[in-house]
Amino acid sequence: MREKKHLIAIGIVLLIIYWISYIILDTTSIYNAYKYVGILAYIQLFYILWSWKRLTNSMFDAYTLFMFALIVFSLGQAFLEPFNLVSERFSLLTKFNVDKETYFKCEYIVLLFLLFTHLGAMCSFKEMPETRRINYTSARKALKSIGWTGVICFFPFYVYHTITQLLIVAAYGYMGLYSTDNVETGGGAIFRVLGDYYVPSLIILLIYYESAKRHRFLIYGVSFATVCLPPLIIGGRTNAVIMIAMLALIYVLFNKIRFKQVLLLTVIAGVLVIGLVFIRNMRSTEGTIESIKDIENTSAESDNFPLFSVISEMGFSFYPIVKTIDIKAENGEEFLYGKSFLWSFATVIPNINFWKIHPAKKNADMSKWITEKLGFTYGIGYALIAESYANFGFFGFAFMFLYGFLILKLFRYATIRNVNYNLIKTVVALVFLWFIIRTVRNSFVDTIRYLAFYILPLYMYLTWKVSQFQKKNKLYKIYDNDTENT
Repeated sequence: MREKKHLIAIGIVLLIIYWISYIILDTTSIYNAYKYVGILAYIQLFYILWSWKRLTNSMFDAYTLFMFALIVFSLGQAFLEPFNLVSERFSLLTKFNVDKETYFKCEYIVLLFLLFTHLGAMCSFKEMPETRRINYTSARKALKSIGWTGVICFFPFYVYHTITQLLIVAAYGYMGLYSTDNVETGGGAIFRVLGDYYVPSLIILLIYYESAKRHRFLIYGVSFATVCLPPLIIGGRTNAVIMIAMLALIYVLFNKIRFKQVLLLTVIAGVLVIGLVFIRNMRSTEGTIESIKDIENTSAESDNFPLFSVISEMGFSFYPIVKTIDIKAENGEEFLYGKSFLWSFATVIPNINFWKIHPAKKNADMSKWITEKLGFTYGIGYALIAESYANFGFFGFAFMFLYGFLILKLFRYATIRNVNYNLIKTVVALVFLWFIIRTVRNSFVDTIRYLAFYILPLYMYLTWKVSQFQKKNKLYKIYDNDTENT
């Protein structure tokens, strides 16, 4: 408890440093002041990782993976600006003509919001007893039963959705996936939801077989072949990258990592970064797959090292943040005061011809709002930080603090220290991560949608299944191993 208070106090000191540095840089009008903010971004990243390591004895778990994605997508280009390493192809300052002064102010707002997210998470963290496991035997039986049932039942729906995406790309190019004309409705939407249960089923099996080496690597191979390869073939990367990160995370959480494993993961990460650039250049824009020669020419024209190019591209998600602040602050458009967050809960209501446009789509889909405001014909994504500002302005930091506090209620079960304390909640936390990590560049309504359609049903079913096995255990006088040492 004392350690946590000290770490939070250091975070508050960092807030004071932000405030002082902003006044100095803003009032003195230092040339290219935004570059100095990049240095603060490195300090904040170090503080988040260091404080979490001190608090949980872990630098790679569900929370740090989520925060890393949130930071890189929100401030990716800020990390490169001090060294002039931002790819010209994605530079918001040069190619997209963002004003330097606006860019500078937005960087500070993002730093503030990110820091409050972390402070909220640290306030929420609670260490579980290392020598206790809740309903461990029954939980493992439930995981095996539900995992295999889910893989068998939901795989056909997953295949249907994957083939649908492949046909869209073949007909309209990769950007056709983001066109409003190709949004799935009716039966297609239902099949997509059912297909989305396939990956959680794989995650459940990965956790069940974490101690069975032969079975574990079989599930790893199936996960890579069915979840990673298909999106890479059509030019997508999100699902592939997230799944690879999930595989690495689950392995780290349940196994002791040695230097050879760290070296192997580093090599895989390097290959993955280079592959991401290649996949991006492979994307078709005219309904036909580009030739290898075209890909080679595009790659040769790349103005940056692959790692910097990928970070620059991820950092493009800062653009919706800048434009939101510009629309709200500079143009004087009224703040939403929580309306988009409240309307997000309406997403659980089915659209059965009560209205022409679903109220959640109309009032809570901020990605649609920014796309229409800027006149794009395809979605450009959004950002949780941008939505916080759109609702509460500068005081959006309070929402981000609450957000960090609440997500840690689940993520705290997916740390190295707590991973075996409650196996069911660990599974739910990792499945939650699989879905929620996408919201770093989308609207809050997706968070509610994931919770309502996937997380809560999964948790309720897992809990019910465990209770059924407990009843059988009591009948046959088999008792859960709740006090086994981890």
